[in-house]
Amino acid sequence: MTPEVRRLLALWKGGVAAVHRELTVRAARGEGEPPPSVPTLYRAIRRDLTPEERAGLAGGERAARKHDVLVVRPLVLVLVLVDVDE
Repeated sequence: MTPEVRRLLALWKGGVAAVHRELTVRAARGEGEPPPSVPTLYRAIRRDLTPEERAGLAGGERAARKHDVLVVRPLVLVLVLVDVDE
């Protein structure tokens, strides 16, 4: 995925179809190469961006935090019993 596609994803708030339309219009004006198909673009974005990054593009920082690994981690309590002879 190119830096230009990342910029367009940020501009269109993670909308892959909108990014594809923008790339198609640019190619028609002679400002770049024809874009890959929409399914190929979806696969590339899914491959290159983490779920947190995709959620952040679509819904902002709060949405990205929902995918944060540190927040999802369950609390684990460890009980230690020590037998001491006097």
